[in-house]
Amino acid sequence: MTPSYNHSYLAYRIAKVLDQDEKYNLHIEMTLDISGTDYIPDIALYKKGKIDFLHDKVKADKPPLLLVEILSPKQAVNELTETR
Repeated sequence: MTPSYNHSYLAYRIAKVLDQDEKYNLHIEMTLDISGTDYIPDIALYKKGKIDFLHDKVKADKPPLLLVEILSPKQAVNELTETR
């Protein structure tokens, strides 16, 4: 599902607020592997760390400090809250 215009704008605004003091690394729509299940939150906030551009990762395997999921117009709340 492609994010809408408003969804994209909200994600940008939230990330901008979270990044004001540059104490954290923010990742947008990055795949998280949590107990063998993939999740793709809109924003994941991690403790500030060095980014290694020579060795990229396809998935993150460490839980973030904060996740932000913005409900899309065609997304049902139960999609976000159901357990797998």
